[in-house]
Amino acid sequence: MALLQADKHQFGTQSYQLFTRAQERAPWSARELIGSGKTALDGPGLERAWYSASMGYYTEQAGLVAAAELAGQTEDAMLRLGLATAVADEARHADAFLTYAVARGGDIADCADEGYLGELHGTLSSASYLEKCLLHTMLEGFAADEFILLQRIYAGDPLGAIIRFIRADEIRHVAIGLDYLRRSYADPRDRAEWDAHGIEWEQEAVELTNLPAAAPSLGDLLGQQPRDLERWFMRRHCARMRGAGIPTAGGR
Repeated sequence: MALLQADKHQFGTQSYQLFTRAQERAPWSARELIGSGKTALDGPGLERAWYSASMGYYTEQAGLVAAAELAGQTEDAMLRLGLATAVADEARHADAFLTYAVARGGDIADCADEGYLGELHGTLSSASYLEKCLLHTMLEGFAADEFILLQRIYAGDPLGAIIRFIRADEIRHVAIGLDYLRRSYADPRDRAEWDAHGIEWEQEAVELTNLPAAAPSLGDLLGQQPRDLERWFMRRHCARMRGAGIPTAGGR
């Protein structure tokens, strides 16, 4: 891992501003949010919340590892600073979900060996740098969108409040990734790799979200049609990519 030289002019960039924004975020504590554990959820709702938090512990851990790998491999000094804050955030998120799962169920659910988690971690770990950056940014974006829905599902329970704080961090992580992706796509040194693989990487990330499997259960809980939810996720994704000037399969 190389040590990177920074330039004073980078202090005025969006990349640096995203780093400093992390330093200004208000502190929060999962344990304080859980408190006595008072909830408006029924028995099945509490079971779902416990399992959801258990899965969240592992997915946030996968995000932590990906952000750490990206921070170590980047040649962009400001991106490294921003990703370092993301690593710390993901550790806090993983701990918050773990704390909730243990407080609610006495232990974390046994879901570490599920195929989805292994595929997620394996794909992120084996991806090239640009691919990993796109996958990580996209998955953070889809997670931030899902958290909008989960806040509604777990309203009246401490998990809903925890997710609200986590989502605020995830939005900033997405902004960090999109800022770099925008600059990378505009860089002639990276353009050939983007043109050759960008759409393929995007489709891989969409497959990793497993929307066809997730949308029906979310739809049942929210009283919405699964296909409508899939379209909602994809519209938000495409809007993020367009905002960064990056072509998407849906835009072709």
